[in-house]
Amino acid sequence: MPEVIIGIDAEWQTGSEGNSVLSYQWYGIDGDRCWSGIQYPDLSKPEKQKRLKLAHWVSNALQDEYKSRAWPERVVLTIHFTPAELSVIDDFGSIKTRVDLVQGTSLVTLRNPITKNCYDRSRNAHAVRIHIADTMLLAPDGAKKLDDLGDILGLEKLELPADHSKDQMLRFLQERPKDFEAYAIRDAEIAARYLERIQKKCRDLGLTDNYRPITIGGLAVRTFTTRLQQSEHNYDDIMGMRRGNQRTGVRRSSSTRTHTNIAAERHEDLAIRCYHGGRNECFLFGAFDEVFTDYDLEGAYSTALAAVVEPDYDNLFETKDPEDYTLDRMGFAAVKWKFPADTTRFPCLFHRDEQGHGLIYVLEGEGFVTSPEIDLARRMGAEIEIVSGVVVPPKPDGIRPFLEISSWVNEQRRNHDKKEFPFENAFYKLIGNNIYGKVAQGLKDKSRVFDTRTGNARQLERSPISDAYAAAYVTGLVRATTSEIISRLPPTVLVGNTITDGVCTTATDAEMAQAIEGPQCQFFADLREMITGSRNIIEKKGTTEGMVFMRTRMHASINPEGGKPILAKVNMPMGHLRTDEGEALSDEEKNRILLQTFFDRAWDKEWHSRNIKTARKLWDTEGDLLSEDKVQYVGMDYDMKRRPVDPEMSSATNITEPHLRFSTRPHRTYAEYQKARMVFDKFKEPMKLTGDLEAFLQDVDTYGSKKQKTRQKRRLLLYAEDVRNRASVGDDGIHHPDGNRLKPREVDELVKAITNDEMDATADQLRQSRKRITNKTKILSDAYIEVTTSVSAADATVRERFPDYEGKALKSRIRLADDQD
Repeated sequence: MPEVIIGIDAEWQTGSEGNSVLSYQWYGIDGDRCWSGIQYPDLSKPEKQKRLKLAHWVSNALQDEYKSRAWPERVVLTIHFTPAELSVIDDFGSIKTRVDLVQGTSLVTLRNPITKNCYDRSRNAHAVRIHIADTMLLAPDGAKKLDDLGDILGLEKLELPADHSKDQMLRFLQERPKDFEAYAIRDAEIAARYLERIQKKCRDLGLTDNYRPITIGGLAVRTFTTRLQQSEHNYDDIMGMRRGNQRTGVRRSSSTRTHTNIAAERHEDLAIRCYHGGRNECFLFGAFDEVFTDYDLEGAYSTALAAVVEPDYDNLFETKDPEDYTLDRMGFAAVKWKFPADTTRFPCLFHRDEQGHGLIYVLEGEGFVTSPEIDLARRMGAEIEIVSGVVVPPKPDGIRPFLEISSWVNEQRRNHDKKEFPFENAFYKLIGNNIYGKVAQGLKDKSRVFDTRTGNARQLERSPISDAYAAAYVTGLVRATTSEIISRLPPTVLVGNTITDGVCTTATDAEMAQAIEGPQCQFFADLREMITGSRNIIEKKGTTEGMVFMRTRMHASINPEGGKPILAKVNMPMGHLRTDEGEALSDEEKNRILLQTFFDRAWDKEWHSRNIKTARKLWDTEGDLLSEDKVQYVGMDYDMKRRPVDPEMSSATNITEPHLRFSTRPHRTYAEYQKARMVFDKFKEPMKLTGDLEAFLQDVDTYGSKKQKTRQKRRLLLYAEDVRNRASVGDDGIHHPDGNRLKPREVDELVKAITNDEMDATADQLRQSRKRITNKTKILSDAYIEVTTSVSAADATVRERFPDYEGKALKSRIRLADDQD
């Protein structure tokens, strides 16, 4: 029997005292019947008196529709982003310990509903069990906004008129009340109808009539286990697990899953130690003019899951023989290795950074890795020593528990074209993309969540399908596949970075086709063929002419015109930024801002953004849901996961000012990386010049004995170069009193005087500079040189000779003795 679904939404206007509620609206669905309504508080009353309690809101939504009918015993209140609407109910303080915080964003009822007495218009009480659901938890990645769900449903979210804005909702209500009501109720309708479609799809799949998914992950697990049961298989039996229960608190207990085989239970900790994230590294820094293509592994994790075969724990064995660790079976080991330094561009084994900076791939070291990575390392010529390890062979003719669900999701998405069946395509994609996350859930002890019912943090529970062996093997397989691809690319090919399952490189299609012919990629192709019938493993996500690489998971395109930029901007949220017309920024505009911020950066550059108050803060303060200013340090310089080599100053197309760029080589050891990172964390200066990098490396290698002297000198030389360039065209007052340019000899004398003969100026240099400045391939930038003691002294010399000189290039104007306050 379908549940009664009521989508609710509120509108308010934010002022200096908080949020002023303007309306409470609802949209109800009971089988084939649907209805809607809205209530306007008395705006003349104090804010607390205006606000409804949860039971009053539900009562208002039910009163007219069930006037002469039996009231439902339970309803599902459906909200898109529950903290928003719960923040404007009067009794949130008493409700907050009866809901659960899920994924750190949403407050929902996971276990027990909230029972409230609701009243009809005759003041008769009706006990209603209220379930609270959040459609944001069921929205596809990249489509979390309410209007995205409206698009999926074919139900357009109504937009505000062009002359109104979200921060002036009171004016909208007063001037256009009918439009306000339609706008407000549509938001509640989208939330209700989206959950209704999800529940209907669940019933169509045989997930039982009373199943109501809370999260995408839960929906994926239920679909996966149900389909296994329909084929007369049981996941726990396949993976050698048994279930039990344990008490975790006075009122709380949880189900447990343990291995039936004692050896598997004993070695699980080793598998957890071998469980890591994706390979995320940046190999280049600065601007490069070449054509780069962003290649991704097709369905990386859903494909790798298909490699998991029913484990034969009865024949699990410990071994120190590297040959036992083959890519086609689960193996986990503590390993020591050494790659040949002269032939290895991209080692495939790593040390997990102790400071949380990810995986550091080094030429020699020790760490916890998986069998696919050991197999690849041996083929790359590494010396391997297994310190301690275990191999879990597959059962002969064993079941592949994840193969069927991956194949089924692929088939359903193929049969439901995104344009013709947007909801169905998104629904099946949700299932396929979220199974792996549930396999890995709760494996690490550091996975903590906030428990709203107790007010304390607790360990994140494992999911019904969590499995340390499967999760570690799958991540290792994806890393090894990515690593094999970049290791097989020709040395002439530039590799910009890897991000989990993607590679950004100048490799042509032919070169990439050759790179994926290795054993690891062919094993991955076998899996793709089982799932899709095709052996293709690579998808081209985009191509652009010229890129700027900054650090891991941060890069931008130089010339994105005619196509979408290849863009990554970790830790630089731009959702709060708007165009002059109030529209969200396009990817092209975000790309431009990222480039501008990079080239204009200072070491202490701050990035300002606006964030909605988190659900946790809302729980703590019981206050309104308000946006908060967030200020964070923008780290845009190379993160030193590899050693910089071949530095040079270079300009690329559309990049007017020369900037440092370099390639990299792997660190020899993790200790070498640690030393570089320690200096990097204290090196409070952006690396824009070759001298900046030289000073950094000098500090790494000599502990900084000459660092300050070098820093002073390189700023002085940068200043002198600017003076020479401006003198070539007579800019910034560096010319004769009659306006004529200085002769080459005069410029040479000036430059030598301010640099103590360390730099000169030739006639050819001046002609070339003048030509580039005239045709605008070089721009004379303002306020980009930091003022050091030596720069200040040189600046005084120039000021004394040229009365019209302003010092345009300096970041701050040097204060003269006769300057007025």
